[in-house]
Amino acid sequence: MPNRARRATISVMTGRFGLLFATLARSGVRAAGPALGPVYVGVFIGGAVLFGPSGMTARDACQAMRGAPWVGAALWLAWLLALLPGVRALIGARDAAWLRSQPVPGWWLWLSQGALLFAAEGPWILLWGRGEGPLVGAAAGLVATALHAAAVSRAPGLGHRLAALAAGLAWLAPAPFALGAGALVAPVVVRAAWRHAHSASAPLRSARLRGGATLALAQLIGLAWLRARRARLVRSGLWAALGAGMSVLGAVNNHLGPERAVVVSLSVGGACLVLALAGLARDTLAAEADLAWLTASSGVAPRVRVGASLLAMLAAGLGLGVLHAAVVGPLCLPGVAPIARLLGLWAGWGAGLAAFVYLGLRSVEARAPAGKSRAFWIIGPGVLASILAPSLAGEAAVGWALAGATALCPAVLLGRRRGRG
Repeated sequence: MPNRARRATISVMTGRFGLLFATLARSGVRAAGPALGPVYVGVFIGGAVLFGPSGMTARDACQAMRGAPWVGAALWLAWLLALLPGVRALIGARDAAWLRSQPVPGWWLWLSQGALLFAAEGPWILLWGRGEGPLVGAAAGLVATALHAAAVSRAPGLGHRLAALAAGLAWLAPAPFALGAGALVAPVVVRAAWRHAHSASAPLRSARLRGGATLALAQLIGLAWLRARRARLVRSGLWAALGAGMSVLGAVNNHLGPERAVVVSLSVGGACLVLALAGLARDTLAAEADLAWLTASSGVAPRVRVGASLLAMLAAGLGLGVLHAAVVGPLCLPGVAPIARLLGLWAGWGAGLAAFVYLGLRSVEARAPAGKSRAFWIIGPGVLASILAPSLAGEAAVGWALAGATALCPAVLLGRRRGRG
């Protein structure tokens, strides 16, 4: 009888835990899906390009990261910041806040949260698992989980953050040690992040704006990026760095000449840049909505507002494009003239993609039903076009991007969104 009662108790507790985990998973997917989906799409497309039949293998990529510390550090940072908004949404899902008040052990909650965070690291785990074995893949997933949880944690104190940093440094040690460090640190950091997920953030300081209405609004959008979406801005920079690292690996490992290296740079880097700019474009549209009361009360024409947003996006695309070229050029091209040419190409490529992404998202989101997003209808084709256009047209793809963005400008600036400002 005692054994039967014990088995019944275990069965009930297991069922309750499964129900709790399923509820937390559903709310987490709803909250983090819009942020994680484009990341996984970009990783899948980039992996299909790099790890194709004639490309490198996962073992080659892992050995390149081990052999060149700066490449490994850049790709680690790129992965961590690429997932940061999704991890923040996963931990801070509002739909799951009521679970904290349920009569269940607290460790059930943060253990379930940790399992979801570990699952979110799937592509990273798969890369290292295929490249160096399941043990290394599990270690990479646990270390990344600890670092992600520490990055989004609002818990006071530095103890859990220093522990996560120590786990990150343990990655340089042999795999069993890194796995043990990740297994010890990740639960502690996830618990701290979960407990303080809904804490208030610090207040913001005021800032001065200069210039006319268009320039001032563009500065406001830039401040919104820096203050409310700082992680997104940094993540966009690391998307550019990720595209640069993948371009360098593809060009060096395949022994490509200067012309083919430029095409690979425009293709792979362009796909990553579209994903980086898509996040900034969505934040720009959100900033426009937040500033609608100011522009309406100030008598600012909608055309000025669109022009300011476009100016901010052009600056972001130009900067990220130059960042990519500054990394790829010295490593893949001989001489100063080819590097300068690549910088010029990427200035136009980045600006063209930025204008295309922003104007395209603005157009499709204006027609989307309330509460639903159609961003994928611009992001998906944009990623595919940025990969295929340089392969088909070479450097002329830069002109295509600028021409396409220019063609979209009248449709948006001259009032296709009549009645919606």
